[in-house]
Amino acid sequence: MEEELGRPLTALEEKTLYNNATTVEIPRDVHIDGRTFGGKNTPAQIQQDAFDLCGAVCRDTDALRGNLTVRGYDPKLIDETIGAIIERNRQLGVIK
Repeated sequence: MEEELGRPLTALEEKTLYNNATTVEIPRDVHIDGRTFGGKNTPAQIQQDAFDLCGAVCRDTDALRGNLTVRGYDPKLIDETIGAIIERNRQLGVIK
């Protein structure tokens, strides 16, 4: 967002983004296997995601879907949850 604005975010903007971010509670092992956990979230990946929030949502939800599926979670519940993530991000203007 800072790149898009051409300036650093203010403390209030950072707090607002943090407090309004879309999140889903998942088991720790699912999080660890996600695409951004630990050293997997490289500076290049962070920059790519920052420039393409919609693509980042797709990449993150695809990874989440795969990680939950291999652990035996109900595919219908996974799809409903990812649908809720996408809808909330549409409402927030993150994706169109």
